[in-house]
Amino acid sequence: MDTIDLTYVGRGLHEELAAYIADQQDYYADEGVHVALRDGCAWDDERVRHGVTIGLGRALLTRLADGIRCSGSSPAPA
Repeated sequence: MDTIDLTYVGRGLHEELAAYIADQQDYYADEGVHVALRDGCAWDDERVRHGVTIGLGRALLTRLADGIRCSGSSPAPA
């Protein structure tokens, strides 16, 4: 079974609750994955941007402020 690190980056209890309920109802297992919920509040912006994130406010704001970059590409023009 594959493991996915699902990161929350805010104090969004509703995101954590939804992930917890999905785990308890075996929704992830039904899809053949194990989901590990991680606290990404102290992570730097680049690490947050490269992960699977719930509560997307911070990840979205960094993309809007810094541009959307693909691996190996240069920053988006201002």
